[in-house]
Amino acid sequence: MLYSIIRFFVKIAAYIFFKRIHIKNLESIPTNVPLIIAANHPNTLLDPVVIAVNLKQTIHFLAKSTLFKTSVHRWLMSKLNMIPIYRKQDVPVELRANNEAIFKKCFEFLAKGGSMMIFPEGISLIERRLREIKTGAARIALGAESENNFGLNMAIITIGLNYSAPEQFRSEVFINIHEPIFIKTYEELYKKNQHQAVEALTEQIRVNLEEQTIITKDDQEDELVKNIDKIYKNKLAQELHLADNDIEEDFMITKGFTDALHYFEEKNPLKIIDLKEKVTKYSHQLNHLQIEDSFLSERKKRQNILSLLLLSTFYLLIGFPLYVFGLISNYIPYILPSKVADAFVKEIEFRASVMFVTGIFSFTIYHGVQVLACQMFFHNIWITIAYAIFLPVSGFFTLFYWQKLESTAQYWRLFRLFFTKNAVIASLLKQRIEIIHWLESAKKEYLAYLQQK
Repeated sequence: MLYSIIRFFVKIAAYIFFKRIHIKNLESIPTNVPLIIAANHPNTLLDPVVIAVNLKQTIHFLAKSTLFKTSVHRWLMSKLNMIPIYRKQDVPVELRANNEAIFKKCFEFLAKGGSMMIFPEGISLIERRLREIKTGAARIALGAESENNFGLNMAIITIGLNYSAPEQFRSEVFINIHEPIFIKTYEELYKKNQHQAVEALTEQIRVNLEEQTIITKDDQEDELVKNIDKIYKNKLAQELHLADNDIEEDFMITKGFTDALHYFEEKNPLKIIDLKEKVTKYSHQLNHLQIEDSFLSERKKRQNILSLLLLSTFYLLIGFPLYVFGLISNYIPYILPSKVADAFVKEIEFRASVMFVTGIFSFTIYHGVQVLACQMFFHNIWITIAYAIFLPVSGFFTLFYWQKLESTAQYWRLFRLFFTKNAVIASLLKQRIEIIHWLESAKKEYLAYLQQK
């Protein structure tokens, strides 16, 4: 009961916290069968949240034992369907035997048709990496099926979580669901060699998750991919006639970028070094001038910047009164989560989770007080309801207004630079063209390689 109530409110909060949540292949998840959901783990608490609130099944979670320290914690965790796992790094040797008893409970739970979520990396890191996949998910799945003569029809669903900016409010998340792995297909191998079956199933989980996520080798490569996205993604999307702002197609393009980079790093690393130098120099100059690449794109160049400036400024003037109201009504609950995260969060992986939880309370309490004050002042339920609806609407408008303000400021900077530093703009445009020509040439070479495979 508590889980269902919390799930309802958390789902609303998730769709406010994230700008967009896009799910691929939700229909591929089988119903009325035991399920193990295995996902990558870049964003601590938000990872199980965005999955659980979007699945029909009631999910149970394997969680590290350190979350069950006190009797209050144990009670709350059990009500939230949490099952403790005793990781080697968290507990002394004598307590690790508890995992065997926990596995036994998992077998019983799955035999009843339950659904369970596991993060097989065993650790949450915000980097776009896939860590070593632990064997726990495979051991539980095969163990449960073995105890029931492989008659459960159990499936493992792998899910790739891809965040546009995992540590930020109003980012986007792409939930990439793979076709199910049915455990019965490993029955023959398991009966011959249990260890080989566990390793084979674990390897399949790893292969699936690699397909479903963006994986970069290190921070430098990750930064390079992000910059290539900014410079080249829109042009490539137009060439391929892809829809604007489609998260799934954005994922496929970025996945293609990373795969191509890995190909060139292996075949011609000097070529990648040349690209890194060009992109890094260009990006540093943009950052210094406080201009985004999109403002130098060919589409933007062909437009009349002055007209865009005047139109944006007009919108800002018209919307200013509503912006002020939205700012007054929403600033404190909006800024409080980030202040709490700044004060108490040392690891970036926990930042968004702390902001999410804090935001649920700050907005609920702050808006609740305002709605109560409105009712006490007007003594009219309809005015109060209208005000309650208008509060979050004004908050979203304030966010939009601020983004428009930042965009307009960039137009003004660009307009000024055209007159005061025209040579700098010309140099940037030249660098951008050189980078795109490099990427076009690399695209042809990589596509030719793929056709030969």
